Amino acid sequence: MRQTDSGHKRRYENCILTLAVIGASALLMVFLFDFYFDMNDDIMMRDIMSGVYSGTPDGHNMQTLYPLGALIALCYRMYGSFPWYGAFLFLCQFGCFFLVGVRLCTLADVFRGHGRVQKGERSLGDDGGGGSWGGMGQRLAAKICCLLLLALFQWGIWLTHTVNVQYTITCGMLVGAAVFLFLTIPEKGFFISVCMELSVKAFLAGSLPALLLFLLAYQLRSEMALLTLPFLGLAGLFCWWENRPFFSKDNWCKYGGLLLLLIAGMGLSIGADSSDYGGEWREFRRFFNDRTTI
Repeated sequence: MRQTDSGHKRRYENCILTLAVIGASALLMVFLFDFYFDMNDDIMMRDIMSGVYSGTPDGHNMQTLYPLGALIALCYRMYGSFPWYGAFLFLCQFGCFFLVGVRLCTLADVFRGHGRVQKGERSLGDDGGGGSWGGMGQRLAAKICCLLLLALFQWGIWLTHTVNVQYTITCGMLVGAAVFLFLTIPEKGFFISVCMELSVKAFLAGSLPALLLFLLAYQLRSEMALLTLPFLGLAGLFCWWENRPFFSKDNWCKYGGLLLLLIAGMGLSIGADSSDYGGEWREFRRFFNDRTTI
């Protein structure tokens, strides 16, 4: 029971630390920069969903799948003066950094626990309940270093795409975060030799964040999500190969079940989109897409 309570405390600790660092980074960006849409497509989508053209917010923005467009349009209907579409893209980007940061902190706990096991001490990351001040300080220092490196990556490489927002880049970020989260669920261990064997149910539950991120990316821009899908597939094959024996019943249930959930989610998304873009909308969308061909 004490180990379970310690695990819950670590989870809250990781979330709070990541929220503090990523939140401070976001506030600093808001203070230093103005944010813009990088493409005309984003401006057109925002104007359609906010009702600038027709006077009524509409989810038929011609780019995202309809369920996502309808949800954003509904937000504009409720409170039209708030920049819902830009806030959504901003939340997606910083949400990806938050999820990656929380997982980095979790990996820091696992690495520390792995070192303890090698020395014949307690199990993964267990400091005997409360833990000594020295052990707690080292653990927090390791997590803060990971988060500062993540913030450095955010400012050094991703700053342009965060300030000049576009939905294509945001879609790529969602898939990238999904791949990272999938590669680092406890069973695979992410180059850690000590890892936990998960049941089929626990594996699918651990893979759920990655699955939901990809489906959100598919709703945002299906073409870009499909373009990056092979990276997620390679991650799945790599992890499946690491779970020997390769053709075990558990592996078929885990990875086959995850694939079925992915296909079902994509099928429901495209089905809902097709039903709402029927009739004259189908002809107009075909005409709209011809501009890309030209």
